[in-house]
This record gives sequence, C-alpha cells and structure tokens, in this order.
Amino acid sequence: MSRSQQSIVALASSPGRGAVSMIRVSGSDAHEILLRCLKKPVSHACIPLGCPPKPNKMMRAHFVSPNEPSLIIDDIMVSFFNAPHSYTGQDTVELFVHGSPFIVSKAVDILITQGCRHAEAGEFTERAFLNGKLDLTMAEGIQSLIESHTEHQWRAARDLASGKLKNKIEMLRVKLIEAMAYLEAIIDFPEEGDVSHAHRSHVAQQVEALKVDLTKLLGSYRSGKIAAEGYRVALVGCPNAGKSSLLNTLLQEDRAIISDVAGTTRDYIEEPLVLDGYLIRLIDTAGLRSTVDVVESMGIERSRTIAKNADLLLLLYASDQSLVQQEKELLNLIGEIPSEKGIRILTKSDLNSDPSHETRESGNWTLKISVH
Repeated sequence: MSRSQQSIVALASSPGRGAVSMIRVSGSDAHEILLRCLKKPVSHACIPLGCPPKPNKMMRAHFVSPNEPSLIIDDIMVSFFNAPHSYTGQDTVELFVHGSPFIVSKAVDILITQGCRHAEAGEFTERAFLNGKLDLTMAEGIQSLIESHTEHQWRAARDLASGKLKNKIEMLRVKLIEAMAYLEAIIDFPEEGDVSHAHRSHVAQQVEALKVDLTKLLGSYRSGKIAAEGYRVALVGCPNAGKSSLLNTLLQEDRAIISDVAGTTRDYIEEPLVLDGYLIRLIDTAGLRSTVDVVESMGIERSRTIAKNADLLLLLYASDQSLVQQEKELLNLIGEIPSEKGIRILTKSDLNSDPSHETRESGNWTLKISVH
C-alpha cells in the first residue's frame, strides 16, 4: 500500500481544551480499522459490528480495543464518510470523544496498533489537494481560517478557503485561452473565413481587459495580506523616546520594561492588538543611535529591517531631547520615510521641550502626546 493510501490518524481539535475532542482517520482501510474498534451500546440500535455504517450520519458507539473488547474506553459519537465525498477524498472517519488527554491518547494508540500511523503536519489537507478536493489557494485559506483571530482575518480566510481566488484565476485563464484561440486562428488560417482586422481588434480588446483584471488582482495583494496577517505598526525612535511607554499604554499592560537608562530595549517586542475587528501588530523596536555595543547594534539592525518592512511607522521624538539630533540619527539609520508610511509623534509633551521645536511649523507634528 502506498504511503498516500495508508490510514492516518490525528487529533483534529485543540489538545486539552473543551469537553469534547475530535479524532480524524483517513485512508483506504479507515472504515475497516474503525469497525474493529467500535461496539454497539447495550439496548441501543447503532453500529452492528462488521456491517457497513451509513455515511454522513452521526452515530453513537462504544470505543474499545479489539484486544480487550469488554473494556469500554469511551462512549463516543462517530461519523463515516465514503470516498470521494469527504474532506480528503478518501474513506474517512471522525470520532468525537471526551476531551480527557488520557482518552484521546489511548484512542489514538489503539488505532495505531490496528494499522494507522500518525498523520504528519498538514497531511489531511495535503491529501485533499492531491485528490483534487482543494487547490493551493483553498488549502492556504484553511490554514488561515485555523489561525484567524479577528473578523477581517476570518473573512479573508473564508474567501480563500471557499475558492473565491481560485474561481477568479480560473475565469482569467479561460479568457486568456479564448484570446489565444482567436490569435492562433488568425495565424494558422489567414486566407479562410472572415479573419479580418475586426478579429484582431477583438483579441486586442480581450487582452487589454485581461490586463486590467490582472492589475486589479495584483493590487489586492497588499490589502489581502494585511487582512490575513495583520497591520504591522512599528514604534521607531531614538533611545528614551517613549516607545515602550506608548506600547504599554496601547496594550494596557506592562509588556515592555521602561527605564531612564538609554538602550534598555535591545530586541524588538511584537504584540497583537485588535482594533474595530482589525488585527494590529504593534512592534516596539530598539532605540536608534550610533553605538559600539555589539548586542545593542544587533537590536538596532533588526529595528532597521522592521522599519523597512512595516506597514506603518510611528516616528517618536522626545520633546525633552534635541530634536535636531534625533532627526539626524533617524535619517542616518533608516533613511527618508515616505510621508504616507510615517506618522511623526512628539512625546513627553508634559515635560520641558527642546526649544528648537518651537521654531518648527506645528504641522510637522501629527500628534503631541504624553502617556503619563
């Protein structure tokens, strides 16, 4: 039996959570293995041992070891699915057992002794892909669904998992093939029929329309990526600019260490924040300055990389420090920041300000804040 046909088993729900856990088995002999491990409850019409179960129906049964059938491991609910009408496209069984880690482990161990093997990470979805139940975009959508934390992540993942992107790509492919067919007809049969300028114009119109659709699809990548992975907001500034204080205030918890000692933050800290259904990934970075400290230099280098890849930068300037010097350090270490990507924030506005900022236009500062 090939590896892709072997029956695999795995816990399909979160371990150690909830009153009920789901175990999934898929493979060419999945039904046969499970029937050996099920026993009809006393005085309860359910699954006669050895008889094919009704597919797509939830049934009650006792789960036992074939080596010790008198010992009931658990009273469970079970569903059988016949190939190809299952998630993987193979014969599949889903067992709903009580959520005890012991029961789950015991049930899986028994299924292993009966011919199953442990599923590898993502192997159920891999089989679904290989059996034509999913394409790669839908498989990615399922993973995103599992990892979604907000409504916008869920919507983006649901669109992928339901085949929305797949259908869009397939529609573009069909239109492209149609345009190619027209073009090949013009090339191969120039003397036959009405292969005139009108036909060439038709092909040109189709290609232009495809170009517009493809440009729109490419343009949706960034918004889709943000919806799925979250909006990365980096707090950037010189040491003691108030980055960690702002992070703690936004999170409403003491997540980052705050100290008057410059260079306290040596590495970045990333924390999620849900705002109106959107996932925001707040990143507190190491203070940017010239230094000979090896460890601090490594943190600053990471800060530069994060600043480059972030969707938005909160550029923090401490009002009790030289703004000219802070500006010089930021320009030296991360370069010019596009206006649409950076928000300039003057922090510690309750303290004595650097006189140099009074000569600047107030419009240069998007916000003036104090977190104390």
